Amino acid sequence: MELKISKLRIVILGIWALFMGKMGEIPQSISILLLMMVIDQVSGILAAKREALEHPGEKKYGISSKRMVLGIFKKAGYILTIVVATMVDILMDTMMEYIGIKSTIKGSFCLLITVWFILGEAISILENASRMGVKVPRFFRKIISELQKDIDGKKS
Repeated sequence: MELKISKLRIVILGIWALFMGKMGEIPQSISILLLMMVIDQVSGILAAKREALEHPGEKKYGISSKRMVLGIFKKAGYILTIVVATMVDILMDTMMEYIGIKSTIKGSFCLLITVWFILGEAISILENASRMGVKVPRFFRKIISELQKDIDGKKS
């Protein structure tokens, strides 16, 4: 059993290394996203605990395993979306090379999507901080929201 797990780890790390080798600057943004996802999960738990202390006996406050699982599914969806974007980037790079177009830009879809997810996580972390009693400057939340809208192509 342990040997199978070790082989699986090697395969996963090999695939990860292949993607990262093809994508240039992408690993740093993915690392930031993974860290933001963990911080969001932890801050959500802390915010829920604080709300449960402020509203004892009220079921809508406190830690909800259903909300946590749904959040984990959402984060898994982020990763799947990034994998698809990475594959599209690799395909685009390969096709451009095949038809003779030289490109210095690598991983543009992956990077754009990853940054968009990072901004979404930042907004969620700030919301959780507010639920914990932190007075988050409104201008800071607005700047992050506007950046996300700019990437999404929406005008405010």
